[in-house]
Amino acid sequence: MHVHKRMIKLKRKTLFIIMCLLSLTATVYSGTAESNEINWNDNEIRWWQYDEGLDYAWREGKPVIIIFYTDWCPACKKYGRVFQDKRVITESSKFVMVRINRDHNKELSVKYGFDGMYIPRTIALYPDGKVMHEIYHQKNYRYYIGTGANRLLTLMKDAYSRL
Repeated sequence: MHVHKRMIKLKRKTLFIIMCLLSLTATVYSGTAESNEINWNDNEIRWWQYDEGLDYAWREGKPVIIIFYTDWCPACKKYGRVFQDKRVITESSKFVMVRINRDHNKELSVKYGFDGMYIPRTIALYPDGKVMHEIYHQKNYRYYIGTGANRLLTLMKDAYSRL
């Protein structure tokens, strides 16, 4: 009987420790979820809504870069860091920069989902809104250009040279 009582106490302590760890994990996870928002560098890059951006691009004769992303995507969060790079900031001033949350704009995501609905997707457009399909050289997942600054800069330079 004495052993049985000790087993019950041990189980209660173990359960208590497990509950504490779960509570701590939930607290840490919820705290990091808020701090992991994507920093698109809104202070130094002018981001447009889709319709207004395409209208402005047409009027001003500027090419467009559209980024499809989601808030929960780890690769999108990594991609967001690219927009802190001074070279990207400088180059982006030549473009109308548009970012579209795929989860909130499913119709647009489908419209530009030429090779899938993956994220992040980076689409370059002429000022008239036509996609610059010819500057993408990959066969599969053509519009995924990676999450590094150099690939985005190369795409931007190729797109701008087409004007």
